[in-house]
Amino acid sequence: MIWQAFESENVSEQKNKLIIAMTIAVISVILLGAVSFAFFPVEPKSQNGNPFFGFITARSSHLGVIFVASDGNVNSTALNQTGNLYSQTNNIINQTILVQRDNIVIDGSGYAFDGSEINLNGRSNVTIRNMDFTNASSITLNETSNCLITENSVPKTPNIISLWLNLENSSNNVISSNNLTMANIELYFSQNNTIINNTITDALSYGVSLSWSSNNTINGNYFASVLDPIDVDYNQNVISGNNMVNCDQGVRVLGSGNIVFGNNMTFADLGYHVQASDFMTGIVVDGSNNTVYRNIITGYALAGISVDSGGNAILSNGTPIPGEGFNNTFFENIIAYNKYGVLVGPEGYNAVDNNTIYHNDFINNYQNILVSSPDSVESNAGIAYYTNFWDNGSEGNFYSDYAQKYPSALESGSSGIMNIPYSINSHNSDPYPLAQPYMHENLSSYSNPFAGQTPFPYALRLTRPLSDDIVTAQNRNSIYVEFYTLPPNVTLHLNPAIAIVNVTTTLRAYTFNLAEPLPASTNYTATIIFGEGNNTQSYAWNFTTPSYS
Repeated sequence: MIWQAFESENVSEQKNKLIIAMTIAVISVILLGAVSFAFFPVEPKSQNGNPFFGFITARSSHLGVIFVASDGNVNSTALNQTGNLYSQTNNIINQTILVQRDNIVIDGSGYAFDGSEINLNGRSNVTIRNMDFTNASSITLNETSNCLITENSVPKTPNIISLWLNLENSSNNVISSNNLTMANIELYFSQNNTIINNTITDALSYGVSLSWSSNNTINGNYFASVLDPIDVDYNQNVISGNNMVNCDQGVRVLGSGNIVFGNNMTFADLGYHVQASDFMTGIVVDGSNNTVYRNIITGYALAGISVDSGGNAILSNGTPIPGEGFNNTFFENIIAYNKYGVLVGPEGYNAVDNNTIYHNDFINNYQNILVSSPDSVESNAGIAYYTNFWDNGSEGNFYSDYAQKYPSALESGSSGIMNIPYSINSHNSDPYPLAQPYMHENLSSYSNPFAGQTPFPYALRLTRPLSDDIVTAQNRNSIYVEFYTLPPNVTLHLNPAIAIVNVTTTLRAYTFNLAEPLPASTNYTATIIFGEGNNTQSYAWNFTTPSYS
């Protein structure tokens, strides 16, 4: 009996151990799945026939770790130490370089840094240079200061937009002369950093984003085919001397005391593929007491400059901040060939008042200025309309359509001021319109980015979901064409010809469903004709279908 009792107790204990082991195994599987979902890229989902991209913002914690110890020693032959210089000697794949020493240089030496991360948390005076960041590799800086990130490259990784550089609570760092494709830079709660002379291309998201970060400088960078090149959500930053080509929204500032000057932005390629966007604006100001001057802004489907209240921002603790659009100053900008030169209060909530706009050249915009009305007086603290100042007290702006609107107007003596105010609406006018452009005397110096085309008022926004870099098998049966304002009578022609079986529309898009899938590795010319009457337009572009392998 004693033996039977002992055996029964032993069996019971084994069963309990088995249950515990099975429970641990199940939990491990769940956690492993969560880690895989959180840290590794997934196949892009489709939206409107186009792939939807996710961000790679972190790497799995089980990556191998290369330590650069505080005493200078390194535990891997992949880095060769010579004094304070650590040079890559081989490709580094799926590793984390954990830097625990200040005042050093890490040089990539032409080798790949693949699927890996550099952790500079808490470091000072570390240089990262000449590294080739592939497959969503990244750099993290938290409470980091006086570091230099320079002359690195991020080549294109298909279907992945990577968060390449993340600064949090960091200051006095310099990010310079890096070449990024489908990658971006984020700053959180960081001050006095400089982002200069970088190239960022083909990012279907932002290029540089600042949140709760002040006194930073973004200067001399080049952006091409980036959805939102510079997005600043705080105060007292400087954005200057940047060039932006075919970017949906050039600069957006939400905050106060920011300075935006000397930037050049143009959207000239109507066939450029971007994700669906309601922006298409050169500079968006959703704050107060900002200064915007000496920028050149051409070819945007919504506006050259948009001034709004920004709605309500949300603090990290969930507290809302009412948006404002007061006391901004805009001067000496060249605003040409946009749908609206300046658009005030497009969202129609909160108030957009007391902004000063003067010494700007409005050249051949579809409409130079549009001042919207509030949605309701009650929601705008009793403000029934927006009133802003279109002069500096003695001089206003130049308008290329002034002579057409006021054929009998004359210059007042030799003052350079025309004698009839430029009317905007019943509550806004420019009392001192300029007789000549303020920034340039010769109108021919303003070139039309559309080379003779007249893209407005319909403003073709998206015409190429079949670009080689994002085509998938699931969108071979249709071509998706999106506009800012949906025009009538849109037709599509393909050469070589493929029949179109039907056309569906949404609020701003046409989808042409094809009678047969587009074959692989084939050159096509697509032509769309749209509009009516004097606003009939056409646009053609070439594309090559990929191999679909």
